[in-house]
Amino acid sequence: MENIKRVLDDFLKSNYPDVNIKIEIRENKDKKKGAYYTTLGFYLMTYINQSPYDIGIFIKNEIKEKLKEYYDIEVSPRGYINFFLGKEGYRRSFREIKNIELSKIPMEFIFIDKCHLKKIQYLYERVDNILEILKLEGIYSDFQNFDKEHLEFVEKQILDEILNVFKALKKYGINKKSIQSMFFLCDLFDVYEEKVIIKYLPKKRLENLAIIMKSIVDLAEKILHKLEISGYLELK
Repeated sequence: MENIKRVLDDFLKSNYPDVNIKIEIRENKDKKKGAYYTTLGFYLMTYINQSPYDIGIFIKNEIKEKLKEYYDIEVSPRGYINFFLGKEGYRRSFREIKNIELSKIPMEFIFIDKCHLKKIQYLYERVDNILEILKLEGIYSDFQNFDKEHLEFVEKQILDEILNVFKALKKYGINKKSIQSMFFLCDLFDVYEEKVIIKYLPKKRLENLAIIMKSIVDLAEKILHKLEISGYLELK
């Protein structure tokens, strides 16, 4: 998000140095519309005799090269500028998830149903087993192989929820919000397994899936070990 704001700040300084606008980048609640959005075009409309859409297209064309490794940019008909994670944006998120330090995850002491936590344990064990099977087939969770063009809708849903869990962990640590998001991720993966016969997927989707599942394992492992050392459950 910060790199978007920095690029937009540079855009304003270069094109409209006399305009004083506070740039706001917000998270999209509807992930179909991208990870983030800005309404900068609406603010500039008071200075430029153009529609928010036309201003949005101009902004997109001016900044897309600087952000192309991390974001794909689309302008809605109403003029919202939406930022979708690009390949490198996803890869960076995968690396950050992998490198979460357990000691830096705060723990909020709340009531957590131990029966529900078994769902996270089951997800961790199930996904880890699938990854081992994929390795035997020569499919590895190499971030460099990630290609978002080969994601189906339900895989995008799983990926979005992985990022939601990660953001909740970074912002709140382990609390009711992050645990509920993890439960939802468990449910999504259950639905995915019911609908998809994994062994019959083409190689490119399997490579994407291996990367996605590695992030699930990384998140679940960190959460479970934090809960274990906090006395919430015993891991076998």
